[in-house]
Amino acid sequence: MLSLKGQIVSVPGISPKGVGFKVMIPDLGDSFRVFIPVEKVNGHDKLKMGEAVTVTINRFFPRKNEVGLELISLEKVK
Repeated sequence: MLSLKGQIVSVPGISPKGVGFKVMIPDLGDSFRVFIPVEKVNGHDKLKMGEAVTVTINRFFPRKNEVGLELISLEKVK
């Protein structure tokens, strides 16, 4: 489990299955695709591009030509 600060760098895409967007994590030097299933969405659909967030990561996984993050939690920095 790893907790890092990041920033939303894409407009959240909302679908019947959940919410997807990209998060830039400066400490890792890259942006990562994130998907939150509809049953775990808790205000994530209202995030805006550029907002600061804290992400807690369980693991990384390959997704086509990208690296995805399996999240434990993602919270907006207040």
